[in-house]
This record gives sequence, structure tokens and C-alpha cells, in this order.
Amino acid sequence: MPEPEADERRRYLMTDANAEMLEQAERYPRVRDRAVFIGDADDLPSAAFGAAMPDIRTWAKDHFTFTGPVADGGVELAAARLAELL
Repeated sequence: MPEPEADERRRYLMTDANAEMLEQAERYPRVRDRAVFIGDADDLPSAAFGAAMPDIRTWAKDHFTFTGPVADGGVELAAARLAELL
């Protein structure tokens, strides 16, 4: 997500890098490892990856498995939940 305080050149570079990563995920899903987000979709910002790019939260819902929140159980709880999903 481009930094609001970044200059125009930096915003362009960040958006371009995001576009390349998203294109690879869309074009070559068979070579991508399983994508897991530790948390919920609502933990992600509802903002675009860059100018004329998709919303981060919406895109992630189609490309990630969400484990749900990790609270008191910490790493052990996250590992157990991940094992259930795999």
C-alpha cells in the first residue's frame, strides 16, 4: 500500500511492485504456496494496493485462508488452527 507521505516517484514504484506481485498471483496460481493470513479479513485495511488497483481486503479474501484471531493461545493456537486448515 503506497505511503501517503511518499513522493510521487516512490508511490509509483510501490504501486508498480504491488501490480507485479498481484499479476503473478493471478497468472500463476499453480506455482504459489498456500497463502495463510493469521487473523481475520477485517484486520486488513480497506484501501487499494495503489492507484487503479484492487482493494486489499477484497483481494485477500479471494487469495488467502484466514486463521481467525490469535489471542491468549499465542503461537500454539495459531499452529493448531493452521493444521486444521491444511
